[in-house]
Amino acid sequence: DLAARNVLVAEGLCKIADFGLSRGGGTGGGDDDDTYTSSNGVFPVRWTAPEAMETMRFAPPTDVWSFGIVMIELLTDGEQPYYGTNNPDVMKLTMSGGRHPKPERCTDEIYKLLLECWDAEPAKRPTFTTLAARLKIMAKAAANVKRELRVSMNVKNRGAKVPHLKGAEESATAKEYLFHATLSYD
Repeated sequence: DLAARNVLVAEGLCKIADFGLSRGGGTGGGDDDDTYTSSNGVFPVRWTAPEAMETMRFAPPTDVWSFGIVMIELLTDGEQPYYGTNNPDVMKLTMSGGRHPKPERCTDEIYKLLLECWDAEPAKRPTFTTLAARLKIMAKAAANVKRELRVSMNVKNRGAKVPHLKGAEESATAKEYLFHATLSYD
């Protein structure tokens, strides 16, 4: 059950904490170690790939779909995916080829990656190895932009202080500016 609510976060490390749909060792009821077949018909609708909704079979490509939805949760500060839409309508939307809309704070590049995670053909979805490599490249690019913005702010301000802010507050304001500027950079 890959959802933000099930991710434990520590310094530099995230772990999935809910093993309700875990698989492996050939004990999950699937044809191989990478597949789990749900026996009770209960599944997290908003995080589930269309083919899993139909077959109740979960595999790495369905997990990639779920990861895309977790990214939506991260980009919307934990807002429920498909907010304001009931589960039957979410099922109809995804089964008919509809996808979660692009969040306001999501770059075009990230949304393109999310759409790949939600490809109608499971075999066309990226693997987790590919996702990790691409996200690492995007993170490095964002860090470079952040560095460029910091240099630009220093050149423009030439060390000018904001009169009503002191020390940590001033630093926090600059970090907040950089954070929002990086999120909106396309």
